[in-house]
Amino acid sequence: MSDVSGEVRRFRRRHGRPWAAARAAVATGVAVALLGWAGPSQASSASAAAQPAATAVSASAHHAESTRSTRPPAPTASAKPAPSTLPAAGPMASGTAKPEAAPKKAPAPSAAQVKALRAASAARAAASATRADTQTTGCGAPLPLDTVHACSSITQGGTDTYTVTTTADDDVLTIQLATAADAALTLRLTGPDDAVFRCVGGAGPTTCTTGPAGDYTLTVTDQYGSGAYTLAASSLRSSPCHAVTDADLAFGGTPLTGSLAAGAASACDAFGDSAAAGDVLRLGTLAQGLQGTMYDANATAVCYASSYVNACTLSGTAPYRMLVQSVYAQAVTYSLAVNRLSHPSGCTTLAPAPFGDPGSGAASGTVPVGGVTCRAVALPAGPAQVSLQGGASTSGAASWQLYTADGTPVCQGSDDATCDSLPGAGTYSLLVDDVSPYEDASYAIALVPLTSTTGCAAAVGTAYDLPPLHGDLASPVQVDCQAFDATAGDRIDLTASPDVYAELSAVIVDPSGAPSCSRDTADGSSQDGCVLTGTGPYRVVTHSLYAFTGTYSMRIGGLSHPAGCTALSPQAYGTAPVPSTDPCWLLQVPAAGAYDVGGTGVYREDGTRFCAQGAALCTFPAAGTYAMVFRPGYVDDGTFTPVFVSPAQTAGCAAGSDTGFATGALRVDLSAAGVRDCLTLPTASGNGLYLAASYSDAGYVPDETVYDAAGVQQCENTYAFHVCKLTGTAPFHMVLTAPRPAVYGLTVQRTGDSAGCAAWPLSAFGGSTGTAVTLTAVRQTACLALPASGHSTAEMFDFTNTANKVNASVQVFDAAGDQVCATIGSSTTTCRFTAGAGYTAVLVGVGTADTYHLVHRDVSSTASCAAPASLTVGSAATDYTFTSALDSRCLRVKAATTDKLWLSVRTPAAAANTGADLLVVDSSGAIVCWQYGASCRVSGSADYVVAVLASNYAGTPIAAHVDTWRVGTASGWVSQCTANSLPADGFGPRTGSLTQTSAALCGVMQVKQHQLWNVYLATGDPAHVPALGIYDGNAWNGSGYDFHYQCMESSPGFRYQCSGSTSAAQVLFLLSPGDTALPVPYTLQGVCTSQCATGPKTADVTALSPASGPAESDNQVVVHGTNLTLGTTVDLRKNGLSVIDYPMSYPVSVSADGTSLTVRLATYGVPPGRYDVVLDDTGYQVGTRSPGYLPGGYTVTKAPIKKGGGPAAITEPAWMAAFLKNRPHRTVTYHR
Repeated sequence: MSDVSGEVRRFRRRHGRPWAAARAAVATGVAVALLGWAGPSQASSASAAAQPAATAVSASAHHAESTRSTRPPAPTASAKPAPSTLPAAGPMASGTAKPEAAPKKAPAPSAAQVKALRAASAARAAASATRADTQTTGCGAPLPLDTVHACSSITQGGTDTYTVTTTADDDVLTIQLATAADAALTLRLTGPDDAVFRCVGGAGPTTCTTGPAGDYTLTVTDQYGSGAYTLAASSLRSSPCHAVTDADLAFGGTPLTGSLAAGAASACDAFGDSAAAGDVLRLGTLAQGLQGTMYDANATAVCYASSYVNACTLSGTAPYRMLVQSVYAQAVTYSLAVNRLSHPSGCTTLAPAPFGDPGSGAASGTVPVGGVTCRAVALPAGPAQVSLQGGASTSGAASWQLYTADGTPVCQGSDDATCDSLPGAGTYSLLVDDVSPYEDASYAIALVPLTSTTGCAAAVGTAYDLPPLHGDLASPVQVDCQAFDATAGDRIDLTASPDVYAELSAVIVDPSGAPSCSRDTADGSSQDGCVLTGTGPYRVVTHSLYAFTGTYSMRIGGLSHPAGCTALSPQAYGTAPVPSTDPCWLLQVPAAGAYDVGGTGVYREDGTRFCAQGAALCTFPAAGTYAMVFRPGYVDDGTFTPVFVSPAQTAGCAAGSDTGFATGALRVDLSAAGVRDCLTLPTASGNGLYLAASYSDAGYVPDETVYDAAGVQQCENTYAFHVCKLTGTAPFHMVLTAPRPAVYGLTVQRTGDSAGCAAWPLSAFGGSTGTAVTLTAVRQTACLALPASGHSTAEMFDFTNTANKVNASVQVFDAAGDQVCATIGSSTTTCRFTAGAGYTAVLVGVGTADTYHLVHRDVSSTASCAAPASLTVGSAATDYTFTSALDSRCLRVKAATTDKLWLSVRTPAAAANTGADLLVVDSSGAIVCWQYGASCRVSGSADYVVAVLASNYAGTPIAAHVDTWRVGTASGWVSQCTANSLPADGFGPRTGSLTQTSAALCGVMQVKQHQLWNVYLATGDPAHVPALGIYDGNAWNGSGYDFHYQCMESSPGFRYQCSGSTSAAQVLFLLSPGDTALPVPYTLQGVCTSQCATGPKTADVTALSPASGPAESDNQVVVHGTNLTLGTTVDLRKNGLSVIDYPMSYPVSVSADGTSLTVRLATYGVPPGRYDVVLDDTGYQVGTRSPGYLPGGYTVTKAPIKKGGGPAAITEPAWMAAFLKNRPHRTVTYHR
């Protein structure tokens, strides 16, 4: 089917149904609530009412005959889950009213909940019945139909035998077995000769078919467990049934109602002469936990009732009966609406609505929960528009379905929709129902035959100079119609929009009511408007979305051979175009070339698009006439301002300047809508231009486009600052346009000329505040001069401001206008300069007024920087204190080009979110490293400048410690490291301390190919630990991990997983302070896990001392055993399950022989009691001692109590936060 021209304006978000999210919560609550009472979830009051009837029975048994109330019980809040949609059939398959997915069904109770429900039912039934037991040793007897038999006990493996007698051939028996305890029961039904097997079942309802009338044997067997149960059976043919009349099947009639006692098998409804084969019935919803089955005269199931609405076509042979069963054996009163869809009765007559005010053609009302209403509508063949208020899009709960007289579904929906093709003239049934599980559904609805012309407005033309059309949707279900004059093949430009914030739909149809304007094109391209198909006369059908009421406007224009357009010749610069209410102009193109059309769409005579809307320029191949049409997507009585200018022309241009830094900004008046201004430029080809615009009062900057003498575009800019390189033929001119009419300022400056720029002297390292520059809300650029004599060959730039945010950038350009460097995204960068050349720096803001202080500092080979105190690994750091945001220091490090240097800045005592940055510049002036890990690793230069600067200074002094260590030379790793060999096959434990004068542990490891090992580190506080890494000398430079050889922290604070590469190597092992304040005591241990000389051994535990400790505490415990390491984890478990969901232990120390391990054992959230001890998450059998498992090895006692009474608040220690990762600390309150 061709796409349809329906200009639908989306002005607001679609609203969802308010009860959709609640439905899941209600359904879940229902399932849980079932455990607490005997009735079903949907009718608590009804089940309570049924209780007295269950107790007033004979002494031998209580009868489960279904009862019938004179009126249905009042629906409860959860009386009806959402219905399913009816199956698609016939014409509905091609309709635009698409079937909706069935609403999600309420979740069924779990197996444990079902078991509890049936147990409660069995207990209630047993309490209300005397056991009819003819055996002296157990349960079992003749089982009368429609009687609940209570058995007090059945033993494991035992069998009870019952006899069920049927009086009719080919019957259906419903059997309900409910257990009151933990017994797992099965049942088996055999024929009269005890040889013919009929069916098997278990706890819950079972349905069995029988053969000849007679005695059937029913055995109940206990598979395991023991306890009481109840048993009941009912017959399809013999049990009492309630008669269903024709009046019961009429819409508006009384629903079928009945009740089931606790443990009863089923209730029955007999349809007799009220239903015949071929009838289509609508089966409403049953409460969750109930199921209904309809049988024909041959006892064949033909359809089902459940918690969803269902349409059933009766097959087989009449008469029909329905059996209702309880899944959970609960006492319940039920209500089920059954209505005849084929040739229905009880439907109110509804007239089809005309176009315009629907009048009596609109129906409204309220559908109760679980209810449905029906209306009979006489409709012609062809499409019909259904308009609904109260559906899904308006946060309502109403939905509708349309059926033919024989009950065939035609279309359906929960919102407005078009039924594409009704199969023929006749009377249709329109149903409106409530899909909410707990709230009534208010609605209004109307059906408009689209073949009708009643109420359609008189035809209008398609000329663009005609005034817009206006309409008024006074009713939320109103559909309007507007005829217009056009012929097949015309391309139509249709726009319809509400006059307020809302939505509507407009579609062009032919006399048959079918959509008749196609957007399809032969070549698959996209075109504007649509082409009329079929035959006229044509009409626009309009209706609201989301129940909008109010006025709207519409324009129907002819894009092909457009009429009512004004001729327009090229305009001169500086001349404001004349606005008009006419959206169409005929462009008189004098010659081939590109023209500025202001982004308006341009069309050929046949209405096809020549230049798309939004295009800056439109290039015409030759002189001629083209239509320019404004198509804004909405319609009002406003004016349109055309733009038609040749970029190559200079008529109307004013003389411009390229020395704006010295002479000031030009005033550009673009306050008239659509005006283009122009400036001629004296700049020669090969130069560049700085274009710095000032913001208007509304916060906008003009758009600038520069052209050469031939009209070739050189650059285009829509930002506050830009550099334009001129490569074409002079003279050049600039065209300025306004995103919003206003007066703007524009500074144009030739690159290579810094006249008028502020002086920017070089700053020394230290606390200099640099040069102050102010940006205003209007002026967002400022230039600073870097003359040839005012810079070094390598410099570092930095700035700060009052807001203390990076809300600007420093951009540096050479004489040609090429950017040399910039601080975009940061306040700091470095630049390399050519000696003897001048540069220009421009501070560019982002729209915020602020005052800035800028510095540039020498980091070249001529920079004056102190030497570090030492290059020895672990030697004392060089210390600084930064007292301002621009405070910085530098060190000059001399080294051989083959040296490997480790450079790092540490700020362990800095305030939150503050610190220091370290960057390294080599002898060429290039940044070779910027520290973002534990260090900067550099090699290859004989001279380095290490710059250290304050980061995020916020008023509190920042103490910084700079480490400068030489870890390798041309001969390899330094002797301080090679003297400390740490085997990857395992080492330690090794104990030491990092101090201010010995801040590193350096060693070497011989690592095998693909070897894996763990390093365990204990410091006493895993929230503050040193940094650990291994490094390959062949990939030294950088700041991050060495991805060939790496140690990754896997458990915060103490466990590192280390891995080798594809080849064996000797790697550097380095423990450094990181962000930890010194001194830091440590214990290290290495344990190989793969490619080891000897494999890892299983840790074992024999005892804990002390063997008990209080809850909500951090208890120090010594684990005794074998093969213990710092990496051995200790966990407390009960019945095979961990008692908390995070690691419980942190290592303190371990003996050299691995026989004792001291840990801190966290008992936060652990209830007092005796627990098993498990090491390293090893496998075990509960209660049986095995390696790594000690049953009952630790006892948690009560938490300490605050003296004087009251709760004791105990907060987890900081070390535990390392394990909890992003989980916040918690405070545990213990009450006596």
